Amino acid sequence: MTRHLTLVAIAASFAASAAVYPRVPDPYIGIDEHQAPFLGRPIVTFLLPTAAALICWLLSWLLRVDPVREHCASFDATFDAVVFRIVLLILGLHALVLASLVGGRNLVTRAVPVLAGLALVAIGDLLPRLRPNITIGFRARWTLKDRGVWLRTHRFAGYATVMLGAVITIAGLVLPKPTGEGVILAAGVCCIGTLVWYSRHIDRRATSSGVRRADDNAGD
Repeated sequence: MTRHLTLVAIAASFAASAAVYPRVPDPYIGIDEHQAPFLGRPIVTFLLPTAAALICWLLSWLLRVDPVREHCASFDATFDAVVFRIVLLILGLHALVLASLVGGRNLVTRAVPVLAGLALVAIGDLLPRLRPNITIGFRARWTLKDRGVWLRTHRFAGYATVMLGAVITIAGLVLPKPTGEGVILAAGVCCIGTLVWYSRHIDRRATSSGVRRADDNAGD
């Protein structure tokens, strides 16, 4: 069901883009329309929906060839939900760009951080339910080799991502541009650094416990 919603959202974005195509300024990026007609209005109007479609296809293909993933309905539903949120983020950015160009007002500066923050909150809410795979998630060597480490890492990553998304959303809404960018950068670095440290920490503990259990069994 979610996969169908993703395809519908992409199709709707293409349809809306085609509807506003005549009103998009041309050439937007300073390219001579007669020398390179494909780089003016068309690329501005259809680039991000095309990127969303390609990302959706690529992630679906990687899932099909994934040797690590669990073959169960719950995993597929969670995976499709994450892809859906990623696609919505891209299409939301595209809508902001087109609205800014057509309406003549800059809607990007404030709205993009808010949109990105809300997307992170929505994705972070799903991370604890994500099972080992090579396509989406914290795909480190130690998380892929130990299912327990993966699950604990992504439970922590879910909380961290939701908090990061909330910080980005609030910063985008209330903080002036230089301060907001600094807060967002610091929060992102802190989130990633803490996640890597925590994941390595629980991996070392799991490895140490396994070694001790093996020594105890050998002694017996």
